[in-house]
Amino acid sequence: MRRDSLPGRRRKRLGCFWIGVLLGGSLLGMLAPPVWAQVADLPPLPPNDLPSYSEQERQRMLEWAKEVVRRLTDTKDQKALAELRDAVGRAYRPGNVDFQDALARQWSTAVAEKLDHANRLGMLSALMVTADLRNPGTVRVLWEAIKSTQPAQRYYGLRGLVGIRASLVQLGGRQLTETIRLLGDRGAVEDNPLVLREFYDTMNQYARVTEFLANRELATALLKVLETRIERVADDRGGFDGQSEAAAAQVAALVGPRVEPSLNRRLIVALVKMMDWAVGRYTARGEEYNKAKEADDEEAMAEIFASLRPLVIMIEDGESALKLLTEQPDGPAVAARMADGKLIEMKLEILKWRKRVAEMLKVNPDDLLIQPPAPTTTRRAAPAAG
Repeated sequence: MRRDSLPGRRRKRLGCFWIGVLLGGSLLGMLAPPVWAQVADLPPLPPNDLPSYSEQERQRMLEWAKEVVRRLTDTKDQKALAELRDAVGRAYRPGNVDFQDALARQWSTAVAEKLDHANRLGMLSALMVTADLRNPGTVRVLWEAIKSTQPAQRYYGLRGLVGIRASLVQLGGRQLTETIRLLGDRGAVEDNPLVLREFYDTMNQYARVTEFLANRELATALLKVLETRIERVADDRGGFDGQSEAAAAQVAALVGPRVEPSLNRRLIVALVKMMDWAVGRYTARGEEYNKAKEADDEEAMAEIFASLRPLVIMIEDGESALKLLTEQPDGPAVAARMADGKLIEMKLEILKWRKRVAEMLKVNPDDLLIQPPAPTTTRRAAPAAG
């Protein structure tokens, strides 16, 4: 489809369809409606309405969970996988709180023992079930999932952490702080754009919980990811993908006003650097677009247009966060100039941002650019006295 003007405002974002890419397209088949199978021969579970559960009863739960996980990892048949996932839900949902807590912990133990299993579809089904339980007793296996070498496992580990966010915030303590620390540590090394976006979204969901107080920890985790990615861009080891950085800007806008000035300052610096990069990329590609339009090269126009859309989101959300954290709602207007298709004016507006922030933070405007590391020099050893 031909586009006659540069994209200047965000379009509706695509949903979770793209998670299928992580699975080589297999997820769509896995979500097919289940056909009932014979699962009645699973080991018996204890009654689901007892006031408490003994060690012996918990062992029965563990045996049941291990058998379900074994069957999940023994098949790649999508209908069988769906039937087994549904069997876990039917067993878990009617139980009282004590039953659910006990079963969730035993289920997590069984899943943790098989995380490295070669049957990726089976293990992914096990993690889908884990995420659906929404029980804080699953937190440890979810920690392990986001460390997985498999992008889809990391994705569902993060979805599971989102599902238990309210419980972890209410409980507080080590489980919450360790979750946030891992979001920073693992997000900083994430190389899959779809999963990286999920890391940021998980941070966003935690920051939005009403009684969330771990803002300093979350800001530190966010900065670890952002500053690592900025270093990678400076070293020419990768670039920003736009939509991920837009999600990061949304998190910065939430936690920045809640933390001490030193952390807010670092968030502002990161946002300016990302904005400057995005404007440089957008205007350069925008000029290419205009040349392609003059040449009536529709194929080139379509390719460039598609590459600019993530930058639109990055610039819009980045500037909104920057105005909030600097307390300058009437600051320079890069996004407005972008919407008008004014490439030169966009460059002028981001320059104004750099100068204004540099003045506010008392730094050199050039310090707000993403720059390659200075070359290292080796001093020549002095000749030995002879």
